[in-house]
Amino acid sequence: MAKPLPNGIFPPECLRAGRKRIFGGVMGTFLCLLCLLLPNSGSAQNVPNADLLQMKGEFLKRVNEDKAAMGRDQDLLSRAQAAHQQALSDHDSDGAGVTQQAIENAQQALDAARQNLGDDEKRLDAANHALVLWTTIGDSIGPRALATIFRGQITVDTPQGAKPFDPNLPVQPGQHIHLGPNAFLELQLGNGSEMHLKANTDFEYERDVKGVEWQIFRGEMHKITIIMGVRGANDDARYRGLTATCAVRGTDFTLSTDGKKDTVTVLEGSVEVDPGGGRTKVTLTGGQQLVVPKTGAVASMTSLDPKAVARWWKTKQ
Repeated sequence: MAKPLPNGIFPPECLRAGRKRIFGGVMGTFLCLLCLLLPNSGSAQNVPNADLLQMKGEFLKRVNEDKAAMGRDQDLLSRAQAAHQQALSDHDSDGAGVTQQAIENAQQALDAARQNLGDDEKRLDAANHALVLWTTIGDSIGPRALATIFRGQITVDTPQGAKPFDPNLPVQPGQHIHLGPNAFLELQLGNGSEMHLKANTDFEYERDVKGVEWQIFRGEMHKITIIMGVRGANDDARYRGLTATCAVRGTDFTLSTDGKKDTVTVLEGSVEVDPGGGRTKVTLTGGQQLVVPKTGAVASMTSLDPKAVARWWKTKQ
């Protein structure tokens, strides 16, 4: 973390490098999707949904805030560069070293602000797309997930073979989706949650009489539940690995599988894990991890520091 300059050239704003406003993105896009997924209550189609229009306005506001942040960060960078040049002219080696660090941190802050803008513009696009879906096909949309941020090669299995994933359509029941080595996928779910899928992940979305199920065949997913006061904190979906099944109770957790074992890591909240194979269910809370072997071996639980877990979903890698 950079240290503020004695002369004020490098103020605390530069420390925003790496900030990611996930909560705002989850909150906005979730409410967009919630409007798609709740019953229409008999309202006519082709009438713009008021909540979607409100969320579109909020996303526009957020994009404008991102642009303003970029302007401030660019100004900080310019001031740090000017201070560095002055230090060089004064043959102030110590000042030159400090201002060089200021330049690097200001550039990092600017890059982070630019990334935030790009992501929020994509979420705004998703809100606009949700409006189009609402006014054209309304309640027939059905599925509970819409792609908001997507990168790299993502394919879907079809009877005709693998085809490119279409981010303009909600995820359909029965779809088996593959993420390539450099891919990333963010989904907004209709239960108040945001899901992230890591590179080299295979997963499938299903709906049956028991509800919604997401199965991870390979790779890793991260899911965060945001309490919106509409459906409560509990998640009615199931999240499965090779053998473990997770029931979520308002939480932030990851589920990964490597073909030999499932690993469930809870960062916040709680998750009930059914290891399968007749093994006893386990409830994990924040800072706990459960490794579930594919075979009948006993699952092992350990404690960890949630802050030490790599947030790959923030860097989109």
